[in-house]
Amino acid sequence: MNDTARALKFFYLYLKKYKLQFLVIAVFVLAATYLQVAAPVVLGDAITHLTTYVTDFFTHQHSADAIKALKKIAASAVQSQDALQSIAAKMSQSTGHSIDWTTLTNSNVPQQVLSSLPKGTTINGLQKLAAMPTNWHHLTDANVPASILSSLPKGTTISSLHHVALSAPASKATFFASMWKLFSFYVMTGVAQLIYSLLFARIVAHSTNRMRKGLFGKLERMTIAYFDRHEDGDILARFTSDLDNIQNTLNQAAVNVTTNVALFIGVLISGWYLRPLNLIAD
Repeated sequence: MNDTARALKFFYLYLKKYKLQFLVIAVFVLAATYLQVAAPVVLGDAITHLTTYVTDFFTHQHSADAIKALKKIAASAVQSQDALQSIAAKMSQSTGHSIDWTTLTNSNVPQQVLSSLPKGTTINGLQKLAAMPTNWHHLTDANVPASILSSLPKGTTISSLHHVALSAPASKATFFASMWKLFSFYVMTGVAQLIYSLLFARIVAHSTNRMRKGLFGKLERMTIAYFDRHEDGDILARFTSDLDNIQNTLNQAAVNVTTNVALFIGVLISGWYLRPLNLIAD
């Protein structure tokens, strides 16, 4: 424990003058951590926008077909009205009094008129078709007869046709905006990592250089007896391998520990804000 305390005191003496630099490093480490944690969220947004773009693109490709189908349905209402008006006109001419086509039913239309209709067509069916809006914009699943709905492709409804018909052209703007944002995040992350790595390397280089000078100054104050008791290789090792190990440790391990701890804390914080209920449940 005493050795650990002495080692910490030793490093503190050589590193305490770099407090401002360590503060700057901490700022850039936090910035890089935030960008690393936020980047997957931006990537998720980009994928969502890309999916939306692809969906809108293929949806809009069929808008003309959807409009054509809706217009065809609306046209059947006009055709049914014309057919009923024609029947009412003929019946009015034969009976001598005016007949409103909206009052026609299967029961009050002569059999010879019913038999002249296309196979499967009835007056009641024509009335249902005639009751539809003649403007395709006003068609809904509620005011379109079931016979028309059943003739549509499986899974197709009037609402879905309207959705396709009124779909706007696909826009890639939001997707590209997210991609540029993601790209800027990665660039800023790289810049932040480069800055704090260079600052850390500079601090380590200066501090180890001061350690060498301090060690050399101490050796100059040692007596001849000290050099008699220690091998020359041991003394040289203090200047070379020992200080090199300290420099490598500070350059690599210290940076990795600092960034990984910051990243771990950042992930916990983001996880808490994004999925608070899941964390509480766990």
